[in-house]
Amino acid sequence: MALRTSSTLALLLGLAVAAGCNSGSRSSTRQQLGAAATNTSTTGTSPTTSSSTGTPASSTPTGSGLAAEAVAIGATEQRVTSSIVALSFRLAAGANATVSRIDLTSAGSVDETQLGEVRLYADSNGNGQVDQGEPLLATAAKAPADDAAYQLTPATPIALTAGLPRTFLVAVDGSAVAHLDQVRMTGKTIALSIADAAAIVAWDASQASITATGSFPIGQTVTLEVNDTVLISELCTGPGSGATAEEYVELFNATGRQIDLTNYYLTDFGDLTTTGRFYWKLPTGQDFGPSGTNPTDFVVRFPAGTVMQPGQVIVVAVDGVGYQTRFGQSANFCLRNAGASTAVQMLTWDGVVGGVNFVSAPVASSVGFTGPGTTSNGETVILFTWDGTSDLIKDVDILNYGPASPANPATNKTPNQHLVAAALPDVRVDSAFDGDTTASTFQADLEEFQQENLRIMPGANAVSRRVDFNEGTEVKTGGNGLTGHNETSENFNVTFQAFSSANAQPGQVP
Repeated sequence: MALRTSSTLALLLGLAVAAGCNSGSRSSTRQQLGAAATNTSTTGTSPTTSSSTGTPASSTPTGSGLAAEAVAIGATEQRVTSSIVALSFRLAAGANATVSRIDLTSAGSVDETQLGEVRLYADSNGNGQVDQGEPLLATAAKAPADDAAYQLTPATPIALTAGLPRTFLVAVDGSAVAHLDQVRMTGKTIALSIADAAAIVAWDASQASITATGSFPIGQTVTLEVNDTVLISELCTGPGSGATAEEYVELFNATGRQIDLTNYYLTDFGDLTTTGRFYWKLPTGQDFGPSGTNPTDFVVRFPAGTVMQPGQVIVVAVDGVGYQTRFGQSANFCLRNAGASTAVQMLTWDGVVGGVNFVSAPVASSVGFTGPGTTSNGETVILFTWDGTSDLIKDVDILNYGPASPANPATNKTPNQHLVAAALPDVRVDSAFDGDTTASTFQADLEEFQQENLRIMPGANAVSRRVDFNEGTEVKTGGNGLTGHNETSENFNVTFQAFSSANAQPGQVP
């Protein structure tokens, strides 16, 4: 399905370097859905200086030659921090040599003038990250123009010992970039390279110039990110209902990698102790969604092969035609009534108890984020994933908005609640598809009364828009989230802000 891009990514593979980039301005992020890919994101720590030693040579040049080669960096997706590692390389000398200057060229889709200075470090432990204690060898001022060149001139020339190569890291300083500018940089790339042999100025013990050998250009590409999962970035709760509903939920791929949404689900159906039906019961094949002939809640799944690109925004409308009428464009997906729009119908459960087959079918006309009509009632919107066999689903992101009610309480998957009060659920799940009869339990969620103090209160006909893509004070470990976060602990009253639906701007980052 065709989605418009927020900026053209210069995809640089291996050692290739491309020129040209666009500045990080606010723009549409209805982008092209492509093939899935997986990567892992890590971030280096702030360095201090210390001594450095070389590493055994993988290949040492003969005579007095100097060999240069690229070395894998610690992560190809990185946060915008004080040390964005954008290049790693190794220098090996056949005889003692000295390096007095290294010139770099820059490319990629990020505008380098938005970033700070460039720093050259010795990678003492060879892990591809800037670690505490690794020496800073040289700096170059921030780029005066997009795709500018950098000149790294160490105050003390770098000494290379014969047969003992050294590995170096080049890091870009992003510490001065404002948070929302970091968000706009998500999915953009930094590409630094040593263009040719002339970019390395070196000499031997007799002060004779040495020409480096290697597969030039020596370079790498890093994709920027602001978080490690897909996030709920905006929610519109009205006005309208039925075929005139303007309601939608917006999702943002906050990572620097493609995310395959094939096993991702979206729901506004959390816990309902009166019926014993809970979204986290999906792996059992029963009691995981709303019941009745006029449900107001939903559990839907993304169509197979749906992929979000880094930094991409997608919109899931409740009503495809209602959304298009209001905003003059199609949503990416809809829960019902695609009509003449290009919105793709989300998948709904086929109703066969004991199975989890989701088909392309609309939800009931009574379904909405706040039920039929427009009210200021609260709900919980949950993006979660399930691999199709395991006992437990994984929360990806949660948004608690408006005042809770008995019909729309906060989600709580804490084990052994039934021992505290008989009316509370015994939260244990045994998947019907894993071939065993052993049930599993979740980690503790935040208690409902604590969650009440964290909800955003947008009121009726309002938009809740994310302004903190670091998720505020959300607990980052020991939770039921896909990356270990406790998604129920986010302080939504700080990380989101409420706006009138008249000011809704779906499909683009802040």
